[in-house]
Amino acid sequence: MLARFRQEGGLPPTIGSPGGSSARTAKGELEMTRTAVRGATAVLVCAMLLAADALAAKPKRSARFAGHTSATPVEGFKAPVKFTVAAD
Repeated sequence: MLARFRQEGGLPPTIGSPGGSSARTAKGELEMTRTAVRGATAVLVCAMLLAADALAAKPKRSARFAGHTSATPVEGFKAPVKFTVAAD
């Protein structure tokens, strides 16, 4: 059977060709299927969103913050908090 494919100049069929993650073309190059491209795109978009969230949560250097703690008040008194972000 392989001899017939070699005479015709084609490639033998690969295992799982129609539904696999890649298929061989006539030139022997790998071609990504739509499912693989969509999956790679989804992973890339999720990574970009996570990176954007991480950068947005980072406070600026020498920024000052003040307020009250999230602890329950003791006899109506909320403990004050004040701090400055390091310069480095």
